[in-house]
Amino acid sequence: SIELCFHHSDNTDNYGKKLNIRDATLIQKATAGMIELSFAQQVAADADFNGVINVRDATRAQKTIAGI
Repeated sequence: SIELCFHHSDNTDNYGKKLNIRDATLIQKATAGMIELSFAQQVAADADFNGVINVRDATRAQKTIAGI
């Protein structure tokens, strides 16, 4: 499974825990330019390891969450 270290705006995080829908939402927001990710978040969000955070990463996160 993919593990992320996203820090959420409500001062909680999921460091070392499994990917969740909040992480997928953060990836989508970053892709849309609504938020800026820290370097650690960028590394974690790059689900396909191509150096670019985009809709493919968000989709992969969603599929991982859904078990697809």
